[in-house]
Amino acid sequence: MRRDMLKIKYLLLLLLISIKVFATDTATTIYTPEGRPVTAYIMGNGALWYDDEDAQDDIDIYGLDAEIIESSTRSYNCHGYAWTLSENSGTYWIGYTDNDEEIKYFNDASYSNDSQASYVSSSSSLADHGCYEQYSDHSVRVIQNGYPVAISGARTHVSKWACGPLVRQAPGHDIFALKNTSIISYYKLKTAHSGTLSSYPKTWVGAGEVNHSISSNVSVPSGATLTIKSDAIANLGSYSIVSTGGTITIESGATINSSNSHVRLTNGSTINGLYPTIASAAAAASSGQTIEIYGPHTLTTNYSIPSVVSLSVKSGATLTLGSYSIVSSGGTITVASDATLSPDVRRKSGSTILGLYPSITSALSAASSSQTVEYGGSHTMSSNLTVSSGITLSAKAGSTLSFASGYYLSVNGTLNASGTSVSRATFTRSGASGTWGGIRYQSGSSGTLSYGTISYVTYGVYLNSSSPDVDHCNISSCSYGVYCTGASPDITNNTISSSSYGIYCTSASPDICNNTVSGSSTYGLYVYNGSPDLETNQVTGSQVYMNACDSYMYDNYFVNASSCNQALYLYGSSPSLFNNTIDPSEVMLAINITNDSDPWFGDYPGLGHNYIYNENFEADGVIWATNYSNPILGYGDAGPYIGGSNSIIGVTGIYPATAFNNSSIDAAWCWWGQYPAPACYGNVDTHDALSSDPGGGSSLAKSTYLAGDIIVDESVSSPADSLYKIGMSLFVEKQYESAIPVFKKLIIDYPDTKYASKAISMVMRIGRTYDKLDRVAWIDELLDQMDNRNLTAALKGRKVLLYRQSGRIDEAMELSAEIAKENPGTLFESAALFDLFNMYQKDLSDSVSAGEILTELKTKYPDDDQTLIARSDCGENVAGALMKRHTLPKPEQQPVAVTPTEYSLSQAFPNPFNPVTNFGYTIPEKSPVRLEVFDLKGCLIETLVNQAKEPGNYQVVWDASKYPSSVYLYKIQAGTYTETRKCLLIK
Repeated sequence: MRRDMLKIKYLLLLLLISIKVFATDTATTIYTPEGRPVTAYIMGNGALWYDDEDAQDDIDIYGLDAEIIESSTRSYNCHGYAWTLSENSGTYWIGYTDNDEEIKYFNDASYSNDSQASYVSSSSSLADHGCYEQYSDHSVRVIQNGYPVAISGARTHVSKWACGPLVRQAPGHDIFALKNTSIISYYKLKTAHSGTLSSYPKTWVGAGEVNHSISSNVSVPSGATLTIKSDAIANLGSYSIVSTGGTITIESGATINSSNSHVRLTNGSTINGLYPTIASAAAAASSGQTIEIYGPHTLTTNYSIPSVVSLSVKSGATLTLGSYSIVSSGGTITVASDATLSPDVRRKSGSTILGLYPSITSALSAASSSQTVEYGGSHTMSSNLTVSSGITLSAKAGSTLSFASGYYLSVNGTLNASGTSVSRATFTRSGASGTWGGIRYQSGSSGTLSYGTISYVTYGVYLNSSSPDVDHCNISSCSYGVYCTGASPDITNNTISSSSYGIYCTSASPDICNNTVSGSSTYGLYVYNGSPDLETNQVTGSQVYMNACDSYMYDNYFVNASSCNQALYLYGSSPSLFNNTIDPSEVMLAINITNDSDPWFGDYPGLGHNYIYNENFEADGVIWATNYSNPILGYGDAGPYIGGSNSIIGVTGIYPATAFNNSSIDAAWCWWGQYPAPACYGNVDTHDALSSDPGGGSSLAKSTYLAGDIIVDESVSSPADSLYKIGMSLFVEKQYESAIPVFKKLIIDYPDTKYASKAISMVMRIGRTYDKLDRVAWIDELLDQMDNRNLTAALKGRKVLLYRQSGRIDEAMELSAEIAKENPGTLFESAALFDLFNMYQKDLSDSVSAGEILTELKTKYPDDDQTLIARSDCGENVAGALMKRHTLPKPEQQPVAVTPTEYSLSQAFPNPFNPVTNFGYTIPEKSPVRLEVFDLKGCLIETLVNQAKEPGNYQVVWDASKYPSSVYLYKIQAGTYTETRKCLLIK
C-alpha cells in the first residue's frame, strides 16, 4: 500500500513540477558514446518531493539491503547518474514523465557504423549498467572495478529515485524495485570496434577500467570525430586507427595498448593516426608528420628519419634499441627528459639529436668534427675506447662506463663527465677483479670531469699535455689518482684514496686545491720539474715529494705520514709556504730540504704562520737542510723582514733544525715550543725567538693558538755576516741591481762560509722575478772567477736545475754527466746521477738508460735517499728502506767571530747609492755609540744610533728616500773615538 501511495505521490508531484518548475530549467544536449544527441536538464533549485527521511523509511519498512551514500538532490536523476557518469560527462536530469529521452541510450544503433548501440545486453557478471524495466523510466548503475564507489558486501549497485538520495544496494533492493530482481535487464558498454566510423562524435569511455579493442583497422572519415577519454583503455592489437579527414582526440590519462605502448603520427597538435609499432607508423609517415613514441618499444631494424619527418620519444616512454639505431638523415629527433633509452647513447650537434645508437663505439664511429656523443646508463667495454680529435664524449649523471682489465679510455678530443653530488658519473672495471687502464687525456684534448667516481684503475685520470678540469671526483684503488704531465689543469675538491701515488705531476703546473689524499703507499703528492699552486689540500698517511719545484703552498695539511723518511721532501725546490701544518707521526723528519733547495716559509713582507711538528721520539729532527740548501723560516734584525711567526716543534732530545753540507737555516722570529730556542745543529740562526706560540698552521688542522710577545736579541756580527745583511737589506728594498754585486762579492771573498751558499740562493731567488738577470749567464761569469771546487760543483748544480726548469734537457744532461765525472765519491756525484736518472725516465722516457743510471746509484750510493727514491720510481718496494735512520755528520768547522781590537767606521756600501746604503762600524769594548748623518752645511738631518753597544761588528741601514741627491756626511762617536766619512746619493 505504501509503495502504491508513494508512486501516486511521485506522479502527481512530477506532473505539477513539469508544469510549474521544469519550465524554468535549462535544457542541454549530451551525447551517447555512439554520438546520438540526448536532451538533459540543468535543474534549478526547488522543493524535494522525496527526501532522505522518506528513503530511509522505505529501506527500514521493506528491509532493503541498502544504505544512503549521498543526500537527496534535484540536480540529477537515476538516468543521469547511471549513464552519463560513466562517460565523465557529469550528472544531469534526463527525461520527464512525458518523454523518453533515456530510451535513446538503448536505441542509438543507427548512429553506429557496425549497427550496434552504445550499450548492449549483457550478463550480470559483465554488466557495467543495469536497467530495471527498460520502459519504466528507472536506471541503476552497476559497480565495476570499484567505480563509481566501492562494493560493500552484497551491495553491488547504486541507484537514485527521482530527487531522492543516492543509495548503494544489493541487486533489486533499490526503492523502486523493492527486492524484485526479475525485472532487471543488464547492459554493458560496447567495446569492440572496427572499420570506418560513422560521421557522429564517437566517444570511447573507460570509467571502471573499460577496455576497448579493435578487430580490424579503424578509420575516422571527414566530418567524424573519435575521442578516447582520459580513463579509457584502447587495445590496438596489430591494427591501427587512422584519420582519413576526421578528428582523433586522446585525453590525457587514456591508455593505448598494454603499458600505453603505441605510436602516433601527428602534424602539430593534430593526431593523424595511432599505430601498434614504430615500424607500422614509420611506414605510414608522410611529409610534415612526427612519429611519436609512447610506452615501451623494442627496435627490430635500423631507422633513418628523412628531412620531411620528425621522431619524438615522449614522456615516460622506454625505447630498447638492441643492436639497432635511429639516425637522422635530415629529420628531427627529440627525446623527453624522462623518457628511457636502453642503451642511452646519442649523437648530437649542440642540443640537436642526430642519432640514437646501441653502443658508444657505434656512435663515436658515426660522429664527425664538432659533434658530441652523450651517454647515460651502464656500458661495458671489452676493448680500448678512443674519442677522436674534434669529437666530444659526454657522460651523464648516474652513468657507468666499465672496462675489461687492461683497457682504457683515450681522449684526443673532449671528454666531459657531468655528475652531481647525489648522482655521479662512474668509471670502473668490469667484473670483480682486475685493473683497467683509466681515463687518458692525450695532448691537445680537453674536457671537465665533475662529480665522477673512478676506481680499480692504473691511471685514474692521466693528463698528457692537456688541461681539463678534475673537480669533486672520488678516485680510489689506483696506481695513480691523477697523473699530470706537461699540463696546467685545475685539480680541485677531489678525494683520492688507496693509491700508490695520489697526485703525480711532471713538467706540469696545475692548480691543486681542496683535495683530500689518503692511503697512498708511495707518495700522496709527487711533483717533478713543475710549480703547481697547492692550496688547502690534506695529505694523510703518506709523504709529499718535490723535485725542481717552486710552488706556492698555502693552508695545506700534511698529517700522519708513515712508512717513509719524511713528510715533505724538497730536492732542488724553492717553494713559498704559508699557513701550512706538517704534523707527521712515524717519520724521521718532518721536512727534508736538500740539493739546492731554498724554500721560504713566508715572504717579504709576509709572516709564514706554518706549524711544523715531529713528536716521534725516535726521529732525527724536524727540519733538515743539506747540500747547499738555504731555507728561510724567519729573517731580520729589527723584526722579521722575511717569514717569521713559524712554529717548529720537536720532542726533547732531537735537534728541531739541522743544517750541514754547506747549508744554513735562517729561523729568526720563530716559536720553538719553548723559550729560549732549543739547541740546533749546524748553521741555524734562531735569534729573536718568540716567547709563545704565534698561532698558525692550516685551517684543516683546526689550530687555536694565541699570539705571543717578541723578544729581541742582538748578536755579534762577522764581516761576512755584515756583507750578507747589506745584500739582504738591498733585496728587501727591491734594489736588485745593487744587491746582486754584494752577493757576488760575498761568494768570491768568503767562499768557505755559510754566506756563500746563502748568497747563491738569494741571487737565484732574485732571478725568479727580476727579468733583467740571466741566471745562467751570471753563473757562467762567476764560474770564470771561481777556484773553489765545492762552490764550482754547487754552481754547476744550480745551472742544471735552471736548464731542467726551462726544458733544456740535453744541456742539463751533459752538465750533470760533467759534474758526476769531476766529483767522484761525493754528494755532488750522487745528486748528478739522480738528476740524470730523472731526466732519462721522466723527460726522455728512456727506461733503459734510466735503469743503467739506477744500477750505478745502487752500486755507489745504495743507502742514499735519492737512490731509494729512484728505486721507488721504478716500481721497487722500498718502504722499509725509506725508514732507515739518518746519522748526523760531525759538526762542520764554523768561522769564529773575533772581537774587534780597535774602533773603525767603514766606507758606505754601496756608494754612490739610491736610496739605501749601509754603514759598518766596530767597537773593541762596551761604549756609548752615536751615529749621525749631516748635510754639507753641517746640519744634522738624522740620528741612526744613540745607545750603548757591546764589543762587536755592526752595520746600519740608512734609507735616504726622502732626501735629495747630494753628498752627505756620516759621523760616529764611540767613547773617545770620532770619525767622519762621505757618501753620495744619486737619484
